[in-house]
Amino acid sequence: MYRHMNLTLALTLVLAPTLTSAGDSAPAADQSAVVKLQQVELTQQGTLVGRYLDETGQPSAGATVVVKTGDVSQKLVTDDQGRFVAQGLRGGRCVIQAGKDYYACQVWANGTAPPKSIGSVAIVKTGGPVVRGQLGLPALTTKQKVGLGILVAGGVAVAIAVSQDDDSLPAASP
Repeated sequence: MYRHMNLTLALTLVLAPTLTSAGDSAPAADQSAVVKLQQVELTQQGTLVGRYLDETGQPSAGATVVVKTGDVSQKLVTDDQGRFVAQGLRGGRCVIQAGKDYYACQVWANGTAPPKSIGSVAIVKTGGPVVRGQLGLPALTTKQKVGLGILVAGGVAVAIAVSQDDDSLPAASP
């Protein structure tokens, strides 16, 4: 009986960590994301209006914001409401840098933007604490769930083997 218990325990201890750690890293193809540029319509004067907010949604006053379109770069400072205004822009790709955060968008001259375009941008500062709301088994990968199942099955097998141990039975009389 000890042989079966040792074999079960050994397999559990060898296989479970391998299966659970195999699900931790996703292939590089799964980690790449397709970036879809937000469509933003400039005002009639070619102005881009935006806000820079902290993690709680409060304005970041006095923050430096850099707006780049083509070869043109404007260094701006946000007002007390976190607003910034870049003037004299033309349509094209636009990158907005605020602190360590970057926001890429497609800006359009007034009247030429696609129907679902927005009129201003909002950038939320990142880098604060990460709060995740998903706990429990749904957060595990399939391989991690299999590994957890093997661990549980191994624990049950060990408990059964110990409870049915031959040494705990009374000796047979001759």
